[in-house]
Amino acid sequence: MSILRMVAFVVFVAAGGPALAEPVTLVCDANGPAGVYRYDGQITVEMDEARGTVVVNYPGVTGLVPVFHRESHSTGLLVATFSPNSIAFRIPSESITISRVTGEAVLTTDNGATMAENWNCRPGRKQF
Repeated sequence: MSILRMVAFVVFVAAGGPALAEPVTLVCDANGPAGVYRYDGQITVEMDEARGTVVVNYPGVTGLVPVFHRESHSTGLLVATFSPNSIAFRIPSESITISRVTGEAVLTTDNGATMAENWNCRPGRKQF
């Protein structure tokens, strides 16, 4: 190996190998099943592709039938799979896949049924 290649290799290793995306927070507008419950705000998903993890932050939920209220809460660190077109992870009793192209999330139960809840996600960015 030439000295130049050895220096390049050492710099590459010292820099941490190939570059991975910086942590990103997605902001998701979410709708529960019509007439059953609604979210009191937006869901956020904190993604760290380099670590292969996500944290999901849920706002409060107001139930309409039956009437109830659940406080905001977070779930994670969760192991996530980052592919070129999607991010997939599991929370207890369901799997969530978010499209990197459309920002839409598909939620499926453990028995494979698609849930009647939808999320539309976009990167959270400072506006000014």
